[in-house]
Amino acid sequence: RVSDEAPGWWWSSQLLTWVTVACPMAYLEAQRRRLPPRLALAYVTTAFLGAVSLALPPLLAHLLLLEPQGVKGGTNARRDAAVEVTWAVCLASAALSIVALPATVDGPRWAYITALLLLHVVLALPFGLACSLKQSDERALEPRRARAAFLSLAAFCLGAHALSSAAALRQLLLRQPGASVPS
Repeated sequence: RVSDEAPGWWWSSQLLTWVTVACPMAYLEAQRRRLPPRLALAYVTTAFLGAVSLALPPLLAHLLLLEPQGVKGGTNARRDAAVEVTWAVCLASAALSIVALPATVDGPRWAYITALLLLHVVLALPFGLACSLKQSDERALEPRRARAAFLSLAAFCLGAHALSSAAALRQLLLRQPGASVPS
């Protein structure tokens, strides 16, 4: 029950926020460096079912060992738009889960597990969808197009970090033995 007390909840929140940024970054780099989609999905699945600290560092190291291949021409604008919309929906869902998690700590356990599971599923979904594309359809997205999304994601993460840090600090200052983080 890692999230029952303020320090555990704070660390869990920080990890989930970091993973929400790392997943789309890893996706874009995996495409740009032509890492096979099934291998990228295997790394992400290992991270989510095992440990993020076990799988994401080797994924990032693997990506750094591959030469960037650049961006292929935009011959399938509809597919590119679908990928962008998929990531936008998945990241919005992940953000809602991150915001909802603190409120679920004192609630029924199923609510906490549901929010946590949703976060993991929506972040892995684009990797799974990439596996279903024909190899010829798989193209790296234009990094400049992702810039605004990453800046928005960074602003969200900064806000989530500030809110979770304030809640954890408040809980530590009002600490009662065995008390959980307030909703």
